[in-house]
Amino acid sequence: GGWSPPNEPGDFPLCWYARPPSDPTSYRPTTLCGWRTNLERAVLREDSDNVKRIVSKYNSNHVREYVECRMLLTKMAQRGMVNACRLLIVECGASVEGAQAPDAKGWWKGIQNNSGNYQDLTPLHQAARNGKLETVRLLLEHGANV
Repeated sequence: GGWSPPNEPGDFPLCWYARPPSDPTSYRPTTLCGWRTNLERAVLREDSDNVKRIVSKYNSNHVREYVECRMLLTKMAQRGMVNACRLLIVECGASVEGAQAPDAKGWWKGIQNNSGNYQDLTPLHQAARNGKLETVRLLLEHGANV
């Protein structure tokens, strides 16, 4: 599985697909995030202008669903990418609790488990386990639950 190509290839997919789109420049395999979209690339580059541009074109619920299912905040927290974490929280609506957030949809947790998060680790857990103190501070400032 993966995400289907959106109306504008590469920006932000809204549905599942079984294989990458035919345009190899819009998605590419990576060990960090699987098929990387333009939104993921902009977050990884900590490019706030591009993140804002992409996010502004989509329903905020869809954006949050996408970043939660892809565990983007957890992955960025694990790497200590503070500015990327801030973009995901502020611009994309990511919850500092991930799929464990009270308002998270039940199936998000299943997708995260399929993505390797069998221990239900939150972004805060990952940042702390990896010694990313600045990221831990950011997550706590945004309401992460110890």
